[in-house]
Amino acid sequence: MFASGNTGFTNCLIDRAAHAEGCEYVATFDRAAGHMPGFRDIGRHPYPLSLH
Repeated sequence: MFASGNTGFTNCLIDRAAHAEGCEYVATFDRAAGHMPGFRDIGRHPYPLSLH
């Protein structure tokens, strides 16, 4: 992801840390990151996440 130039190092680090902890995805308000695998843009949806 980072090597291809599609995202910044910080987002890649967050994604890898979340993946290592077993997270399905990272919730983000960053629209650019929201289009990347491993991230979900929650900025446009008031309640997109399940709280289970």
